[in-house]
Amino acid sequence: MALPIASCGAIPDSAALHPGCRPCPDGSSTPRRGRGSPSGGGVIKPEQIIAPALLKLEVQGYELQALRGCEALLDRFQYVYCECSFVELYAGQALADAVISWLRERGLRLISVYNMANEEDGRAVQADFLFGR
Repeated sequence: MALPIASCGAIPDSAALHPGCRPCPDGSSTPRRGRGSPSGGGVIKPEQIIAPALLKLEVQGYELQALRGCEALLDRFQYVYCECSFVELYAGQALADAVISWLRERGLRLISVYNMANEEDGRAVQADFLFGR
């Protein structure tokens, strides 16, 4: 089993990582520099993805941008696991319905929802979503 870790975005750059709506682990709330975000699978080659493969995203509000960035490799993955929000927590983030639609258009359907976070009044805020072919 191989667990490659890579970054991938819709356009190649080395932009600052999103500071998020919570303080960073070091207590700061300022953007940190990333290692770069190659698009189109610039880090992982298709032949390195061996079925059954899971794409796990941990991108704090940039789910749709990251998915677009690895679209050329998406058909190699049988599963996608990502956190999505029902309300905007990060400026301009795509909400859960947009991510679900985008993945469905590419053959990945929602299988399950985990770790639902709710407001005190019961409204859903975010959850982890598992998609599969």
